[in-house]
Amino acid sequence: RLGREGNKIGAIIAVDAMGGDNAPLMVVAGALMAATDSGVKCTLVGDETAIKPLLTGAGTTKSTLDEIEIVHAQQVVNMTDLPTQIIRKKQSSLAIAYGLVKDGKADAIYSAGNSGALVVGGKHILGLIDGVERPGLLVRFPTLTGREVIILDAGASTDYMAKDLVVLARMGKVFAREVMGIENPSIAFLNIGEEAFKGDEAVRRAYKLLKQTDLNFVGNIEGNKIMDGIVDIVVCDGFVGNAILKSAEGTAGFLMSLLKEEIPKGIAGKIGGFLLKPAFRRVRKHIDWEERGGGVILGYKGNVFIGHGRSDVKAIQNGLIFSEEIGRADLWSKIEKELIASGI
Repeated sequence: RLGREGNKIGAIIAVDAMGGDNAPLMVVAGALMAATDSGVKCTLVGDETAIKPLLTGAGTTKSTLDEIEIVHAQQVVNMTDLPTQIIRKKQSSLAIAYGLVKDGKADAIYSAGNSGALVVGGKHILGLIDGVERPGLLVRFPTLTGREVIILDAGASTDYMAKDLVVLARMGKVFAREVMGIENPSIAFLNIGEEAFKGDEAVRRAYKLLKQTDLNFVGNIEGNKIMDGIVDIVVCDGFVGNAILKSAEGTAGFLMSLLKEEIPKGIAGKIGGFLLKPAFRRVRKHIDWEERGGGVILGYKGNVFIGHGRSDVKAIQNGLIFSEEIGRADLWSKIEKELIASGI
């Protein structure tokens, strides 16, 4: 069923129930929470004998269970497996979940499992959108302005050519428009300086190409300006983007741990900590990666959401809600239309 602007009314998420450090327990619990709180329809793919008992816990209602189905899978792509194992393990939970998306039985896939296998599976099972040679991982960061900034690519691919960077920019534009409601998002390249002549050859060439497009390209941005909220999309190579992502997550965790350790010291600190507790709670919610649940891999003929391997119930719940959002927006097909219209 379609709603306004061609968006789907509701979406079904194929969930790799066996993927992640805490699977299937946390994955099933997260699916139950997403179904209960947000009505997200999930198809749990994995070992049925392990999943079923987890669905019958205290407080689980019939209306919640109506939103969840199980598809049995007898194999698992483990976190330690080589990414190519998804090609060999055709009966794995990840491969079958991908198959549901390819066959139109699900609108998006969610997995907190082997990220390399998720990337390989997307290419070999769903296939790349015409004009895309390298998929990109999109993540959203908080900023000082209160709005979020898109980082793309945050780790799906490396060794980008100029054309690949332009494709990333266009895919990011579609996401910003369809999911975040930003009609004409500003786009910048992450670079070691703002000048057009800075960066490697691919970035310099891509800079010239983007200047000739209809995109709202504003030039280069340095790493210390990303969270100022002055642009909507920051485009970069996956190696650099992943380093930024992991550094930001580590820094956020370090600061919160440091505050917990330092503030309670002394009577004044304890009183101040008590008074500031609501503010700290708001700050933590703002910077906590669990609030976003992971990221979206763009470039495949299907909607793909990747969660953190260590995701807990909260992160999985938020990731599934996010997955439903991109599935409902039919994001990948709109990216395909954007690339066709641009002549890529």
